[in-house]
Amino acid sequence: MGWKKITVLLLLFTTIGCNTLFKNYYYTEKLGLRPKTPKYKLAKTTFGPDKNNLIDENSIYINEREIIYKNGGREKKEYFLRFFTNGKCVWGYPYDFKRKTLNIEDINNMSRGGAFVGYYKIEDTNKISVETFYVGVGENGKYDMDYGIIKGDTIFLSDSPLINKEKININNTKMYIKKKVEGLTGTPDW
Repeated sequence: MGWKKITVLLLLFTTIGCNTLFKNYYYTEKLGLRPKTPKYKLAKTTFGPDKNNLIDENSIYINEREIIYKNGGREKKEYFLRFFTNGKCVWGYPYDFKRKTLNIEDINNMSRGGAFVGYYKIEDTNKISVETFYVGVGENGKYDMDYGIIKGDTIFLSDSPLINKEKININNTKMYIKKKVEGLTGTPDW
């Protein structure tokens, strides 16, 4: 084998093979992502009735975003957050990328692709932290932490800690509004 072939093979192995051999996640039967060795910081949070009364586990929280493409095209997509009484949560979007709005199967099937699992913690009177496990294209999994506040039926989340809970920077904050949904089922399996 010539040095060019060896170089190409080494390059292929390092870009594709290393990521495959050393990835820190696996896929569920329905293509959901799970960490091989979970290292959630918020997994150790204990919950009681005084902390959970700000979150409605019988509802989901919807964020509707408008995506603007380089060609000027626009479309609206829905994302959701769902919380459970044991401190677990799931963040997701419609399973079928062609469909922009959520349906009950998207929300109830936590083992599918497009549903990122994690934990949440409520502190003080209305501060919330949400940690999810996420895998981007061509990368190993990582834990994303979002911080926010709960005001009535709305959760304001940002990827940086909010310094003053009364001030919300709209430019880097996602707003999730509570929506009552009939037919919620499913138990977290992480």
